[in-house]
Amino acid sequence: MDLSSFESVELTDVGRKRLNNEDSCLRLPALGIYCVADGMGGVMGGDIASEAVTKTLQAVATRLQPQAPARLSNRVAVFKAAINQASKWIREFASQKVIRQMGTTVVALIFDPRNPSRAVALHAGDSRLYRFQDGRLEQLTSDHTTAAVLAARLGCSQSSLPIGVQNELTRAVGLNDIVELEDTFVTVHSGDLFLLCSDGLTRMVSDAIIRELLTKGPEQPMAALAESLVHRANDAGGKDNITVVLVRVGHISAAAQSEEDDDWKAAAASDQLQAEAAAVPVGVGSYSGEAVDTPLTYEGETPTTDDPTPDRI
Repeated sequence: MDLSSFESVELTDVGRKRLNNEDSCLRLPALGIYCVADGMGGVMGGDIASEAVTKTLQAVATRLQPQAPARLSNRVAVFKAAINQASKWIREFASQKVIRQMGTTVVALIFDPRNPSRAVALHAGDSRLYRFQDGRLEQLTSDHTTAAVLAARLGCSQSSLPIGVQNELTRAVGLNDIVELEDTFVTVHSGDLFLLCSDGLTRMVSDAIIRELLTKGPEQPMAALAESLVHRANDAGGKDNITVVLVRVGHISAAAQSEEDDDWKAAAASDQLQAEAAAVPVGVGSYSGEAVDTPLTYEGETPTTDDPTPDRI
């Protein structure tokens, strides 16, 4: 896969209210893998949970990539193996350290190594993937929240529902050993601009404003474009950590595909990859390993500087 025409950038910011950053992100341009994770679990839990996802994904993908066939199905299998390994580790860590509701969202975009006109999005939680194409902004992932479910049933907007409901996740990494990831096939065109982000952006900045900012994309460097999104979220209050990953697609042409490649879900090597991924250690380096003397009962994200009430459960 020719990635020479792809540009990407990442930017994460603590925001204006949080005491530490519980978001994490990862770019593996050579493999066509991009990821954002938004942790939850309080002062000790959230940042460790999100880092467990990105560090495990990086370790597993780097270790297994040379021996795995260059197919989209195998890239997806490697990703799922890494996420399940991280989820199991988070559950065990939370149990040992008595951290309640420790976990993380995840959203990823994985490009087909043989045909860059195809990609797959995988996610759990409310971190999102957008595509900006020909002046139109499209949300490619659906939020895994109680609010999203209720809004669909009641025919109303999520913002009209109580804030507590809006913050309840129905899927996340760390809740079970096997993560229920939603996968979405994505058709990629030359000139597409993809945005992966945590809800620290989308809760502060409307889709209309995001579209307005991305419209200026060709006129400024990718780093400046990422900074404009983060700055707008902070200007709106910066109530949460803010993380964005941008991927701009240059000129691409579809490659000829075999019938086997057409079914990207048919990961023939998934069992082998799961077993090999389990042997790769989770590379979380931010926790000292010291025991927790007293149980942590805080159930939300990192406390804010001016409001200790958790806004996520």
